[in-house]
Amino acid sequence: MFSKKEIKESEPIESLKINKGQKSSLSEFIERPLPSDSEVNQFEAKIDEKLKDSGSRPAEDELLEIYEDSQGNIIDVKKITIKRGRGIFAKFFRTVFWLIILGGIAYGAYFYYNKFQSQRANLLELTTTVPAEIKSGDELLYVIDYKNLTNGAIKNIKLEVSYPENFIFIDSLPAPIMNKNTWEISNLDPKSSGTIKIKGRIINKEGQDNLFIAKANYYLDKFSTEFKRESAAVVKIKGLGFNVDFNYASTALVGEDNEISLSFSNFTAVPEKVNLVFNFPPNMELSGGKATNSGLATSSESVISWEKTADNTWRLSNFKAEAGTQNLLVKYKIKEKTEDQQKIVLRLEEQAENGQYYTFVEKEVLLDVVKSSLNLTLAINGDKGGRAINFGDTLNYSLNYSNKGDSPMKDVVIMAALDSDFLNWDTLKDKNNGQRKKGLITWTKAEIPDLKELPAGGEGSINFSINVVDFKESDLGKNFQIKSYAQFSIGNIEELKEGSDNKSNEIINRINSDLNFKEQVRYFDEDNVPVGDGPLPPSVGQKTSLKVYWSLTNNLHELNNLQAEYLLPSYVTFDERVKTSVGSLNYDSSNHKILWQVGRLPLTVGSASAEFNIAITPNESDRNKIMVLSDGINISALDTETQEIISQKGRAQTTKLEDDDIASLNNDGRVE
Repeated sequence: MFSKKEIKESEPIESLKINKGQKSSLSEFIERPLPSDSEVNQFEAKIDEKLKDSGSRPAEDELLEIYEDSQGNIIDVKKITIKRGRGIFAKFFRTVFWLIILGGIAYGAYFYYNKFQSQRANLLELTTTVPAEIKSGDELLYVIDYKNLTNGAIKNIKLEVSYPENFIFIDSLPAPIMNKNTWEISNLDPKSSGTIKIKGRIINKEGQDNLFIAKANYYLDKFSTEFKRESAAVVKIKGLGFNVDFNYASTALVGEDNEISLSFSNFTAVPEKVNLVFNFPPNMELSGGKATNSGLATSSESVISWEKTADNTWRLSNFKAEAGTQNLLVKYKIKEKTEDQQKIVLRLEEQAENGQYYTFVEKEVLLDVVKSSLNLTLAINGDKGGRAINFGDTLNYSLNYSNKGDSPMKDVVIMAALDSDFLNWDTLKDKNNGQRKKGLITWTKAEIPDLKELPAGGEGSINFSINVVDFKESDLGKNFQIKSYAQFSIGNIEELKEGSDNKSNEIINRINSDLNFKEQVRYFDEDNVPVGDGPLPPSVGQKTSLKVYWSLTNNLHELNNLQAEYLLPSYVTFDERVKTSVGSLNYDSSNHKILWQVGRLPLTVGSASAEFNIAITPNESDRNKIMVLSDGINISALDTETQEIISQKGRAQTTKLEDDDIASLNNDGRVE
């Protein structure tokens, strides 16, 4: 291993050089084999000999220090241990290694926790079912289904239900153990299930959501841990079973009888008794009432009955669907003016089986309080409250005035203000020939001589009419309403000043969506292709089938509850061949009518169509007669913006087939 070259005496050990050509790296040292015991002994003897010759042998203690470790022990130089230092890469990989270990532990814990939680959540299945929508007061069935999903028994199940505030419990199967909302199941075998059915009613306002929550607490067999499960369901009130409309003037006169009219109509469910509750400010009081109806039945037996049960409550009864529209006129009086604007709140409440009353309608009436010697009252088409109107309607204005003071009024001037972009002023009809200027109509003593001097207690009326324009696409973006009111002055003509006590009630009529309907009865379609069959003109004893086409267009507002109804005469039959673009068309055999139910019609749809066939087989008594096929279709829809019902009626249809140009060439509609 060592070189055989002798070491010169003049060369110190530390000055020895590695010859060229020899390896001088750490690898060379590591590659060399360890010296044997004899080689080590020879090396030490050689060193001793050199030191002895040079006379520079160190002291024994000094040599021992070289071979001692930090503890003072002699180092065995025959054993050589090579230790490598830890570099920056070693530290980095060590750090990464421990991060991986810790991440794995965390992920395992997370996975185990979630798996455990999932297993806990799937021990008991709990589902609840209610109708999505009901009418206020209708009975409903609330169903709770539960099932054991485990392979072991579930013990001591306690199930509690939180009902909506306006829910009325009627019955359940099985019966609850307490409070009409708590059930207990002592044992539920593996994979077994059960059901709880709860019957009740909800009396609430239209559009309200009603929340049911079922909560179950339970234990697994042989476990002491309590588990929980919960399920929720919502039912919406889609209607009341009838319509309730409020009609009132927005201005109330001090010292006079003011009116609020309630109208009940379109009964699909008839209430037995209803409480009408008034919340008046201290300066107002009830002064009376009157019940009328505007339906087919007009006898006194068909009007609403009302009785006062408290200072602020009337009990209403005798509601009848066959009575058509039943009206109740409420009169109230303002004793003194305390504020310029005041509010009245009216509530309709229905009594449940438990004796408790539940509110299903609430109406806030905001009034401008006016104190004046000359009372002005404005009505449009007999309405003081401002119902929605349609494009093309005629508005009939009635302006009543009366001197409630103690002395006569001289040179009275009355002005009507009509503010809208949708009035056709060319259609204005006014027998008093009032002066028209910028949406104002003015009457003075020149037009109405009685206004020269109006005595105390004197009164009169001014009537005029004007048409609403038809809809145009260019109108989009405008304010679709008509604002109307009147004012007066005495002695001279003044500019209108809003907010003064010389103003009448204000009426705002919102304009319904522009719904248009078209109906055609044809033997040939528009391409002259036969779509009917049988003889034309109709012939006695032979069947003739005709095609009915319906189409509608809509813009401006979305429609709901859109439907068309077609009542057939007894001799006309439904001949199938139905086709619709939206909704469903069905034949009601019990009432002998055809019903097209479209439902919701959003603005993105805009149009809809339907077609079907009808047929007639004339009798001998029909010979040489024009037969009526229908008295006209009835179409109705709820305007979602104005919240008013749009109603239209089509014209009567006969065997003349007036919409079929080809058929009318050789057909006068008379049966042969």
